[in-house]
Amino acid sequence: LEIKAKPKRLTPQTLQFWVSDGNLTTEVFWSDRGDSEALAGFEKGMQIDLSYTAKIRVWDGMESLVLEVREIKPL
Repeated sequence: LEIKAKPKRLTPQTLQFWVSDGNLTTEVFWSDRGDSEALAGFEKGMQIDLSYTAKIRVWDGMESLVLEVREIKPL
């Protein structure tokens, strides 16, 4: 997967970014679990290996797929 946008901190514990496999681009949320610098080296365009849980989010009556990070590693 490729990171399509630099990770953005939404709260002190939550980061949001987008990834793509070349066909589908999906929103990703990551809870830092106490390591505030865990995604410091991840940038737009970087290739990653991502383990995640897929969830459906309903926002303003619309459903969308979001991924919750379980583990992330650079390739």
